[in-house]
Amino acid sequence: MSSEPTNARPSEPPSAPSLPMEVEPGPSLPPPPRATAGVGAVPPRPTPLRILRALLRPTPETRPPGVPKLRYRFPLSWLVHMGRDLLFARPRSFKEDCALAVRCLPRPPRIEGQEHVPAHGSVVLVANHYQRRDLWIGWVGGLLCTALWSARPEMVCHFVVEDRAVLDGASINWTRPIFARVARVWDLVLVTPAEARDANADGSRRRALRDCLRRLRRPDGRPVCLCIMPEGISGGTRGLIAPVAGSGRSLLALASAGALLLPAAVWEDADGALHARFGPAWRPAIPPGMVPAAYDGWAGDDAMRRIAALLPETFRGVYADARDPNARDPNARDPNARDPNAPQP
Repeated sequence: MSSEPTNARPSEPPSAPSLPMEVEPGPSLPPPPRATAGVGAVPPRPTPLRILRALLRPTPETRPPGVPKLRYRFPLSWLVHMGRDLLFARPRSFKEDCALAVRCLPRPPRIEGQEHVPAHGSVVLVANHYQRRDLWIGWVGGLLCTALWSARPEMVCHFVVEDRAVLDGASINWTRPIFARVARVWDLVLVTPAEARDANADGSRRRALRDCLRRLRRPDGRPVCLCIMPEGISGGTRGLIAPVAGSGRSLLALASAGALLLPAAVWEDADGALHARFGPAWRPAIPPGMVPAAYDGWAGDDAMRRIAALLPETFRGVYADARDPNARDPNARDPNARDPNAPQP
């Protein structure tokens, strides 16, 4: 891992005007196009044969060019204990399992920007959904949470994850109890993916938002980190895509509850090591004059551009024009430079 976080913390960004907890859904801002829930005809329910064919179907190579093929695997003893706890619905330490995942990575990870983790209060971690066939999103989530805990060990982390597997737009219903059991063991927040066209994803997202808001108000007052990936399960390793419709509205609601938004990006370096980078925390401030119907599109794209600015250019996808926050504007004046028109002392 990279160097330990410094003691110096950035001051908390100024508060934005009060944001609505819920706004009416409406058309997003162009471009890029946004994924929407429940669009199109209801697909046929997947049969066991279709599921088997999908599992055996060759998939295009999504590993970034030049990245070696590595094996990600947990120890057999952990798999046995995890299976037992899933069977009996026993809660597990999400923190310890994330730390184990980091120790089991095939290459030591690289972490940057931990100095941006706010020193106080709750946060909403907003990250890219970096996953492919040989790289489960759990490895990425474990790395992000472990990096957060190294800076804020007192924080409680909850991931927002899908509540079912989806095949060609249809829910694989027998996976729902499995996802529910995993969520119970690790205390996760479940939401129906927008890709499930045969389900009420909008209603599920509203319930998940209420659950997240409840978790921010812990009776013991401990700070909370809610981990959200706006791209949804369609996000991958070939570059960023537009966020799922409704994700921007959810971020606005969580920010209005007092949580800072913390951007993070994950990708693979040329040697195959996972690389995580955190950016400056922010509170979304809705531009003056913007109509409520545009809030969702604006907030979602704003979050994705902040994530894109942390990624190497080859991973930015549809947000290729995002600017690195550490890059200096060549037209900007150096604040330490002396003004030649100033009177001489």
